[in-house]
Amino acid sequence: YVELVELGKKILPGLMIPDKGNAFLSGDFAAVEARGIAWLAGCKKMLAAFVSGADLYVEMAKKINPAKPDRQLGKRVILGAGYGIGIDKFHAVCIKAGEDMSRELAERAVTAYREGYPEIPRFWYALEVAFRLTWTTKRAHSVGVLRFERGGNYIRVKLPSGRFLYYHQIKIDSDGQLSYMNFGKRGA
Repeated sequence: YVELVELGKKILPGLMIPDKGNAFLSGDFAAVEARGIAWLAGCKKMLAAFVSGADLYVEMAKKINPAKPDRQLGKRVILGAGYGIGIDKFHAVCIKAGEDMSRELAERAVTAYREGYPEIPRFWYALEVAFRLTWTTKRAHSVGVLRFERGGNYIRVKLPSGRFLYYHQIKIDSDGQLSYMNFGKRGA
């Protein structure tokens, strides 16, 4: 399946020809994930860096290893740590991608991100608190532009676009561990 998708990506553009007088345009939403989480978390430092045109991946790489900055490492940590990846998982992801990385370097990378942009980890924790409170109190809670609302056996999160994300079959076990049913492409 993956091979077919990759093959389709290579073949399809050559088969698409615009009508005379028209053109196909393509774009790259440069660092959209990092920009999105910075905006949601109110991380002014990161947003200002984007506005200034700075290459955040290079800047992060310099913080991690000033002697030998690696842009790909900076990119990987900004994208992963922006969405809560921990040290052990980050280390494993880098090893799987073929990078020669020690656990100490992975720790330095994740720590540099979290210390450099503290609003983002605070945002994650605020999201979890709002989620738990919405579930336990059955009352809506908001974190910035996101609003959590409880239905019967689900929580829905209202996004800035007005659309919703749904989390079904919420459970909090006796140890306080939170879980929910993940509905994938096949419905369960």
